[in-house]
Amino acid sequence: MGCGASTAGKYKETKPVPTAKAGHGESLVPKKVPVRDVYTVGKTALGEGGFGKVSRGFHKTTGATRAIKNLPKKKTDANAFMRELAVSSELDHPNIVKLFDVYEDARSYYMVMELCEGGELFDAILDKGTFYESEAASVLKQVLQGVNYMHKKNICHRDLKPENFMLSEHCKMEDAIIKIIDFGIACKFEPGQILTDKYGTAFYVAPQVLKGKYNHQCDIWAIGVLLYILLCGYPPFCGKTENEVLRKVEDGLFSFPEQDWKHVSAEAKTMVRRMLAYSPSDRYTAHAALQDPWIVNEIKQRDAVPLDRHHIDSLRAFRGHNKLKRVALHAIARRLNEKHIQHLKEVFVSLDKNQDGVLTFNELSAGVASLEGDTTKAVVKELEEVMADIDTDASASLEYTEFIAATLNRRSFQEESTLWSAFCLFDKDGSGAISKKELEDILTNQEEVKDLMEGPTVTKILADVDGDADGSINFQEFMDMMRQANDN
Repeated sequence: MGCGASTAGKYKETKPVPTAKAGHGESLVPKKVPVRDVYTVGKTALGEGGFGKVSRGFHKTTGATRAIKNLPKKKTDANAFMRELAVSSELDHPNIVKLFDVYEDARSYYMVMELCEGGELFDAILDKGTFYESEAASVLKQVLQGVNYMHKKNICHRDLKPENFMLSEHCKMEDAIIKIIDFGIACKFEPGQILTDKYGTAFYVAPQVLKGKYNHQCDIWAIGVLLYILLCGYPPFCGKTENEVLRKVEDGLFSFPEQDWKHVSAEAKTMVRRMLAYSPSDRYTAHAALQDPWIVNEIKQRDAVPLDRHHIDSLRAFRGHNKLKRVALHAIARRLNEKHIQHLKEVFVSLDKNQDGVLTFNELSAGVASLEGDTTKAVVKELEEVMADIDTDASASLEYTEFIAATLNRRSFQEESTLWSAFCLFDKDGSGAISKKELEDILTNQEEVKDLMEGPTVTKILADVDGDADGSINFQEFMDMMRQANDN
């Protein structure tokens, strides 16, 4: 892109550090175990920067392939790192990279993440130069879907740029799945709150950030800059030095040079203008941008993938599972290769009419209403009860992984290797069995229901699953539980 890149200002914050808690039996508190005891870490870096480096890692027990980000402690603020974990623990969206686990030793923190084989969007831009409008629209829609979800959860990224978007695999750009990464300076905000910390990357930072008075709409400005680059190959605000770039950003004036923009549609230019509107109140919101005619018309609309009776049957079955099996299914759903859950992902996206990354009861019931037959009313009524049971975080909606876990086809999770991966997550001390204490930790780490804190629930699950009555659950017993049609 030819103008260089660097940070503008320094992030400072003195708020109390929140606890990072992923729920569903999975904690994002760093494990004080050497990461190399658990993973074989590749010697060749997948990426490297001022933060540290990212390497490919292979789980020694399950064989799962991950990206492992090494953050040296001497370069990492511990409080800021814990804030990043707290934010990441709230995120569950198909266009946001998954964070599976965290380790630490005397020298570094290690973030174990979903591996995106396609590399950075930044490199794709360098390779292609400019994108066809259909390609740019596909990228933008996915970015906006992830950001719309974040903003609905009152999370502002504050450093959106091509280096912080990954392609899940090598493929045609129109087919690429885009993942948002790096929440190192992301923050929670209250509606109407004015943010004051000056932080960002020169080309993508919004004018209001430079003035120290901005809101979450700074993310939309950054996406507008991204769109401009995708369509012409260079940023709207450019200069020989960082200060020159920032002066142009502060003015907020940009143009569409004829020689580079003559083949770009008027609709695309309008989209850029609305995302780079100087005043945040005039700027598109993520939700409004997703409704823009250019986005809607430029992307070839795929046929909606409907909810079918098999999904309803799976939802019913999920309701009847004991709490341990639900947690295990959630863990499995998070870790399945996206190719294995592609159909369910398409169903989720089709049902999510307002594209906010969660499914409400109304969206689910609308999907049920499309089913043929005379029993729709009864199914909708039952669905209301089912949803109340499977909404593990009591949010009155289903997050992406909650939906996937509840609708998984039995064949998707009954392979021994898949079940072994889940079992190893819960057998935290590697003893070959899930103890009563580990079972209590699994269940009480959830935020789903208060009664899990009570002994009888844990005792009953242990009694039901512990076939040899030795006070723990071995792998065979765990596998038998997971393969049962219903266990409540």
